Amino acid sequence: ADSNHNVSPARLAHDDAPMPRAGTRTPVGLRQLLVFADHHAPGLVLARARRSRARAELLAAEILLPQNPQTSLAVGPRITGDGAALDLQLNISQAIPIGGQRGFRREAAKRLWALSAAQAADAAWQLRRAIVSAYFRVLAAASELEITKQQRAFAQELSTIANKRLKAGAISPLQPKLAEVEVQQAQQAVLVAKGNLLGQRIALATLVGWPTDKPPVVRGAFRQPIALPPASELAALATSRQPAIMARRRQVELARARLDLARRSAWPNPSVGLSYQLEGDPSGAGVEQHVLFFTLGVGLPLWRRNQGARARARADLLVAKAEAKVAQQRLAARVSRALAAVRAAEARLRLFEGKILPSYDKNLKLLRRAFE
Repeated sequence: ADSNHNVSPARLAHDDAPMPRAGTRTPVGLRQLLVFADHHAPGLVLARARRSRARAELLAAEILLPQNPQTSLAVGPRITGDGAALDLQLNISQAIPIGGQRGFRREAAKRLWALSAAQAADAAWQLRRAIVSAYFRVLAAASELEITKQQRAFAQELSTIANKRLKAGAISPLQPKLAEVEVQQAQQAVLVAKGNLLGQRIALATLVGWPTDKPPVVRGAFRQPIALPPASELAALATSRQPAIMARRRQVELARARLDLARRSAWPNPSVGLSYQLEGDPSGAGVEQHVLFFTLGVGLPLWRRNQGARARARADLLVAKAEAKVAQQRLAARVSRALAAVRAAEARLRLFEGKILPSYDKNLKLLRRAFE
């Protein structure tokens, strides 16, 4: 679950932080990166563009009559013993759905629009999570670089002390050489840390749509750990708020609406029309006959009753329900694993701050004193 659950589906950031200029060397914070990603992140742009398909379905469902009128023209001679004359017949008809199919199409289109909104919200949430994670990886890489620089400085200090003691004749030449090796290894660690920091900045730039040739310089600090509720409460919170679960539910609703439409589409659509007929006079007396018919036709659903579409719609509904159930089960497992990982990390942090770091500082002081 994301603590910033009030972020709208259309936005990554929930405030009006100023949007930074692309390529700037001024350090930017997390909120500024999220605002920038709102307008430039490739993943978010693609998710929003896909909603146009659902908008097109809404437009198509609003059409009152889904079929165009049919017209036909027949012209031919009437030949009798008295002679020949020209006959003409003109027909026009229009199929009119009477089973409420239009209402079901509109409902299915609305469900598709709701699904596209849920999918866009899920894409925004996934992107936000990736950006936040990448942001803190950059901070961690920057901290690692500072630590390696401090280690290099300490190694250089020990090397200087060793050379002074060598000149004083207090130690053998081997110790300064070993100290110089430590300096070179520390320098190598600094170079590796620099490369890692640059790589993390480029990864962050790729996510937010920032120019990768000038990756962002970030600012910020790590957050203090917060107390987390039990796994059951977190799972319930994620189930009610996570956009991926909501998208699965919208998928089930869409499948159900399409099944209703497939069932109703099996109903025959009657057609009403008008037929005009001109009958010529073969006798040549000029007495023509004009005939006007009102027509009504309906198909007989004997062999084809939309069986294929109904079967596919039932299968889609079954699959959507199964996917929603599996997604919810997997979410609970993911929450449990994530909570266990967080608590393990908190335990390592307490151990590092309480015992390892003080011992490390004490050992460094003892090591410096031994070289002096």
